[in-house]
Amino acid sequence: MSSTGEESVTAAGNSTAELTATPVTAVKKADWSTHYWDAKKVANLITSSSDLVTLQTTEEGGRKFSVHKALLCHYSPYFNSALNGNFSEAKDGLHPLAINEQVVTRFIGWLYTRNSFCSTLPEDRPSASSLYIFADRYDVLALRRDCLNMLSSLTRRNIITSYTSVVNAYGNLPESSPYLRALEQTYICKWTPDLDSIGDQDATRATAPSNFLAAVMVGKARRNGSGDHRPGCCCYNVCRFHEHESDEEREASKPSPF
Repeated sequence: MSSTGEESVTAAGNSTAELTATPVTAVKKADWSTHYWDAKKVANLITSSSDLVTLQTTEEGGRKFSVHKALLCHYSPYFNSALNGNFSEAKDGLHPLAINEQVVTRFIGWLYTRNSFCSTLPEDRPSASSLYIFADRYDVLALRRDCLNMLSSLTRRNIITSYTSVVNAYGNLPESSPYLRALEQTYICKWTPDLDSIGDQDATRATAPSNFLAAVMVGKARRNGSGDHRPGCCCYNVCRFHEHESDEEREASKPSPF
């Protein structure tokens, strides 16, 4: 009502008496806890439910692994759909994995502790590449990021990924995979001819994919052309390969360092 006791009217001719305030809907904060490994989250998940599922490798005499269902499903949308849906795996509690037993062992170690993954992972047995392939196949984003972090950590310690692991990655990941770009950057930054004399590198170089070798050659040429001749520098920011959806998500999903 106006001060004169008359009902005021908007420019469009609508009575303000008919206008109602639009309720403000609270914006739900995004849950990015599946994007990085967190000790408190893991503890909460394994204490919230005792339900277990069994993962079994399909190798001859394949080993069975019991895992907390809530933990597995939290970090993997693939397993969440398979184990909480109408698939056979959800009915009998057994999920077969066509993956090397050693890789599954490392995955379970990462899932529960992360620290064992970080501190005991040898440079190539199984390689970060094998673990990344597992994480890509079963959609474990937090593990994919940690594999990239491990690759970067090894690179900083002048440990270069073998050609065998490069072949494995290129044969099992899509061409668009961020991990392939990270492998290329590792060689661009760290490779020198003398490194091919280590182990079986010289013998296996011929098996390296041609597109990988071409990317490394082009990258090294550009780096040399830029005047950056610092030996062994690590010239890439691993975060660019982490599949961050936004700056906010990147800040919210920073794991503790290795």
